[in-house]
Amino acid sequence: MSLANGKVKVNLFIEGHAVRKGAHIYYAFFASQWAGDVETPFRGTLEVRGLAASSTYRLWDYVNERQLERVSGPAARLDAAFQGSLLFCAEPV
Repeated sequence: MSLANGKVKVNLFIEGHAVRKGAHIYYAFFASQWAGDVETPFRGTLEVRGLAASSTYRLWDYVNERQLERVSGPAARLDAAFQGSLLFCAEPV
Protein backbone atom coordinates (compact mmCIF):
# COMPACT_ATOMS: atom_id res chain seq x y z
CA MET A 1 0.00 0.00 0.00
CA SER A 2 1.37 3.40 -0.95
CA LEU A 3 -0.49 6.38 0.45
CA ALA A 4 2.27 8.86 -0.41
CA ASN A 5 1.35 8.94 -4.09
CA GLY A 6 -2.39 8.48 -3.54
CA LYS A 7 -2.54 4.86 -4.74
CA VAL A 8 -3.89 2.01 -2.68
CA LYS A 9 -3.55 -1.59 -3.80
CA VAL A 10 -6.85 -3.43 -3.36
CA ASN A 11 -7.11 -7.20 -3.44
CA LEU A 12 -10.25 -8.15 -5.34
CA PHE A 13 -11.62 -11.69 -5.30
CA ILE A 14 -14.02 -13.13 -7.85
CA GLU A 15 -16.36 -15.93 -6.82
CA GLY A 16 -18.26 -17.78 -9.53
CA HIS A 17 -21.13 -20.28 -9.57
CA ALA A 18 -22.96 -22.09 -12.38
CA VAL A 19 -26.25 -24.02 -12.43
CA ARG A 20 -27.49 -26.00 -15.42
CA LYS A 21 -31.26 -26.15 -16.05
CA GLY A 22 -32.18 -27.92 -19.26
CA ALA A 23 -30.20 -26.43 -22.13
CA HIS A 24 -29.49 -23.19 -20.19
CA ILE A 25 -26.62 -22.51 -17.80
CA TYR A 26 -27.05 -19.78 -15.20
CA TYR A 27 -23.91 -18.02 -13.98
CA ALA A 28 -23.34 -15.80 -10.97
CA PHE A 29 -20.09 -13.91 -10.44
CA PHE A 30 -19.47 -11.91 -7.29
CA ALA A 31 -16.68 -9.41 -6.68
CA SER A 32 -15.55 -8.79 -3.13
CA GLN A 33 -12.55 -7.17 -1.55
CA TRP A 34 -11.00 -7.47 1.85
CA ALA A 35 -9.44 -4.00 1.98
CA GLY A 36 -12.17 -1.78 3.45
CA ASP A 37 -15.91 -1.37 3.03
CA VAL A 38 -15.92 0.43 -0.33
CA GLU A 39 -17.08 -1.78 -3.18
CA THR A 40 -14.63 -1.58 -6.07
CA PRO A 41 -15.95 -2.34 -9.57
CA PHE A 42 -14.51 -5.42 -11.28
CA ARG A 43 -13.03 -4.94 -14.75
CA GLY A 44 -11.46 -7.94 -16.39
CA THR A 45 -11.96 -11.22 -18.18
CA LEU A 46 -14.13 -14.04 -16.85
CA GLU A 47 -13.91 -17.63 -18.07
CA VAL A 48 -17.33 -19.11 -18.85
CA ARG A 49 -17.03 -22.90 -18.53
CA GLY A 50 -19.34 -25.83 -19.10
CA LEU A 51 -20.50 -24.94 -22.61
CA ALA A 52 -20.95 -27.64 -25.26
CA ALA A 53 -17.91 -27.78 -27.57
CA SER A 54 -19.74 -27.37 -30.87
CA SER A 55 -22.45 -24.94 -29.72
CA THR A 56 -22.91 -21.17 -29.82
CA TYR A 57 -24.53 -19.37 -26.90
CA ARG A 58 -26.03 -15.99 -26.22
CA LEU A 59 -24.92 -14.63 -22.85
CA TRP A 60 -27.96 -12.79 -21.50
CA ASP A 61 -27.79 -10.49 -18.44
CA TYR A 62 -31.30 -11.16 -17.13
CA VAL A 63 -31.05 -8.58 -14.35
CA ASN A 64 -30.37 -5.65 -16.70
CA GLU A 65 -32.13 -7.28 -19.68
CA ARG A 66 -29.25 -6.98 -22.14
CA GLN A 67 -27.15 -9.25 -24.31
CA LEU A 68 -23.55 -9.45 -23.19
CA GLU A 69 -21.99 -11.46 -26.01
CA ARG A 70 -22.24 -14.50 -28.29
CA VAL A 71 -19.70 -17.19 -27.51
CA SER A 72 -18.78 -20.77 -28.42
CA GLY A 73 -17.95 -23.67 -26.09
CA PRO A 74 -16.45 -25.50 -24.35
CA ALA A 75 -14.97 -22.50 -22.52
CA ALA A 76 -15.35 -18.86 -23.49
CA ARG A 77 -13.92 -15.60 -22.27
CA LEU A 78 -16.13 -12.66 -21.34
CA ASP A 79 -14.73 -9.15 -20.90
CA ALA A 80 -16.81 -7.78 -18.04
CA ALA A 81 -17.20 -4.72 -15.87
CA PHE A 82 -19.52 -4.85 -12.87
CA GLN A 83 -19.90 -3.79 -9.28
CA GLY A 84 -21.00 -6.36 -6.72
CA SER A 85 -22.38 -9.10 -8.96
CA LEU A 86 -22.99 -10.18 -12.54
CA LEU A 87 -25.81 -12.65 -13.17
CA PHE A 88 -26.37 -14.06 -16.65
CA CYS A 89 -27.65 -17.05 -18.58
CA ALA A 90 -25.98 -18.92 -21.45
CA GLU A 91 -28.74 -19.74 -23.96
CA PRO A 92 -28.04 -21.99 -26.98
CA VAL A 93 -28.70 -20.31 -30.34
